[in-house]
Amino acid sequence: MGLDGTLYYLEVNGFGRHAKFYWWSEAPEAWKPLEEITALLLTLAGPTCSGYGIRRLVAACACRCWQLNADFKALWERIKHHTRYAIAYDSATLIEKAAQAIHDMPAVTTPRIISERASLSFDENGIQNDIQSVREHASSDVPVSVPDILGYLQHETELTRHTLVDILTQSGRLHDVLINPQQFLDEALKAIRGMLQQLMVDGVKYERIGDAEYEMQLFESRELEAYLSNLVKIDKSITDHIGFDSGVERNFAEKLDRMDNVKLFVKLPGWFRIATQVGSYNLDWAIVLECDEKLYLVRETRGATDTAQLRWSELARIKCGKAHFDELGVNYKHISAADDLRCPG
Repeated sequence: MGLDGTLYYLEVNGFGRHAKFYWWSEAPEAWKPLEEITALLLTLAGPTCSGYGIRRLVAACACRCWQLNADFKALWERIKHHTRYAIAYDSATLIEKAAQAIHDMPAVTTPRIISERASLSFDENGIQNDIQSVREHASSDVPVSVPDILGYLQHETELTRHTLVDILTQSGRLHDVLINPQQFLDEALKAIRGMLQQLMVDGVKYERIGDAEYEMQLFESRELEAYLSNLVKIDKSITDHIGFDSGVERNFAEKLDRMDNVKLFVKLPGWFRIATQVGSYNLDWAIVLECDEKLYLVRETRGATDTAQLRWSELARIKCGKAHFDELGVNYKHISAADDLRCPG
């Protein structure tokens, strides 16, 4: 039985129980008794049934002779190469910026003790907790035990003790460790890590790895398989459908398919990834754009182009993506809509 039939699903949740059933409407004759069983399951589930419906599972088919498509071959020749990255940053810059980040971190406050008074009762539903009062007071009378600050920060950041001493002394906040050692360590570690990550991303360099490359045949051997509701039908690609993870991606694909100067575009599959300091990164789109000459582009789509609105990990991946494709000589940008795709000049 193929994957082109209608797929039904029934999910049942109850106290301590969870079950999910799938079945196809075009089942073999021998499976007909299952129709009565699934109908009975639905009846018995009653209000505990969290959802049932109809979804269609399909496989995106490769277009005929897609390997011979000249635009795709030219695009693939440019983007198929593997790279590796190295990181370079200046220790003096790290010390200066991390010290400033610690200097600017929130005020360290005296530890506080919160005590709650509650009454417990037992009934058929189990143990019931009723809060009677809550008190909070400073623990200024508790002796402060200063931990091994350098040892802890060195273990968490892998920086040398000499570098950490310079950061802490130049921050002007080292005395705060006597107020609340744990809060000081948490905030200082966050400040150092944040600055270290920023400098590592800014200093990343990629280089091509010899003849290592992604195999074009993976597009065929690892075909896209998804529910129809997560696919959009298109004409200007090497498959008849493209998968999407958001409304932004769906709108982008539909608009590209209508644009006259877009000759071909591909939603890069999950196996097409590059290594970054924040994990592997699956690129979004590869595009052939007809201008005065054909341009071969890679674009990352996000809901906003203002980098201030992006999470740090998203921004880091975008910077690494640009460094990777700069090494390959491919134009890479982060955009929010197909309207941002324009010919130069």
